[in-house]
Amino acid sequence: SAALALCAPAQVSAKVIFTGYADLRFVPYGETVLSVAPALQTAFKIPENRVKDRGFTLDSIGFFASTYFNDQLGFSTDITYRQIGFKTNEIRLQYAYLFYDHPSRFSVHAGKITLPFGYYNQHYFYPFQRKSVSPPVFQSAILGLPIGDAGVKFVQKLGAEPFGVELSAYAINGYGSSDAAGTSFRPGLGATNALVVANNLNATNDNGDLAYGENITFKLFRNESVKLGSNLYYGPWSKDGQRDLLIVTGYGAAELGRFDFLAEYLYTKTENDNGVIGFYGIPDWESNGFFVESSYLLYKNEQKTLHAFAGAEYTQAEGNRGGSGKEILRNYKAGAAFKLNDFVTLKTELSRLEYAIPIQLGGSAQNLSIDRNGIALNLVVTY
Repeated sequence: SAALALCAPAQVSAKVIFTGYADLRFVPYGETVLSVAPALQTAFKIPENRVKDRGFTLDSIGFFASTYFNDQLGFSTDITYRQIGFKTNEIRLQYAYLFYDHPSRFSVHAGKITLPFGYYNQHYFYPFQRKSVSPPVFQSAILGLPIGDAGVKFVQKLGAEPFGVELSAYAINGYGSSDAAGTSFRPGLGATNALVVANNLNATNDNGDLAYGENITFKLFRNESVKLGSNLYYGPWSKDGQRDLLIVTGYGAAELGRFDFLAEYLYTKTENDNGVIGFYGIPDWESNGFFVESSYLLYKNEQKTLHAFAGAEYTQAEGNRGGSGKEILRNYKAGAAFKLNDFVTLKTELSRLEYAIPIQLGGSAQNLSIDRNGIALNLVVTY
């Protein structure tokens, strides 16, 4: 038996660290007003409407796990549960990747990776990372935060305080089409989630071609308190591989004493998307937009902190070779975040959303508009 014991393979196990969070929200007041152009009311039998709402929502529960197999090689994953009621209607694998960190400050991530797509997607997506209750509307509701996909990412860090640079490059499956024919990027009129493209990041590659991107971030001053960067994404989205998507972002983030600030610019250009013909009258379209968010530390006592925050967002989308009508999104928010300790944060937020989408009717664009005012209370727990 001693000989058998010597021949048996050694049992090696890696230590796994588990953490997580819960995001509970309560809306004591919400009011949504639907305004419809008279021609649309007649043609599609869409009545104008005003709806008030309030209620509790367990927005998400997330579980993180990470481990190191040695000093340089490890694995990280995040599984998040959404739409939680009597049962959970949505389970998301936000990321799951193997990583390698070299002493030269070079690293590789392979698996489902979070893209270095703007600053918010990397650093403020989770509710415990940001001061506000809600994220930017265009990125979260249409593009779909967090933006992640299956592929590989390379990162190289250079320099040190007061000046550093982080360079990233990635290759991924990329955004695909939203329909079986592979000719629509946005689902279009009559479809569920007609404007949303978050579901276009599929489990498999839609067309056999990869999408590529890069990110460069400059880290300035002591403690890297100011960061300036840009990101580029480019790849085909259609099943024939002939229709491309371009995304460009630029951002600036600052942490200066009691004051935090973040501004991001986002540009997208989509080729030959049949899904938007019912909106813009043509298939080629582009969007331009930005958001700004800032917070100020009002109070601090040991672990307790109180921040006031405010934010604004504007995005405009339209056909880029003619067409008619403009899709316009405006959003404003302000509130406060009270951190009781390292595990519990209470937030409140006042918000206003103004959104208009054109619908083609008889050769001209008629607007359908949604205005919403709301108050949200938020409890965030980390563990």
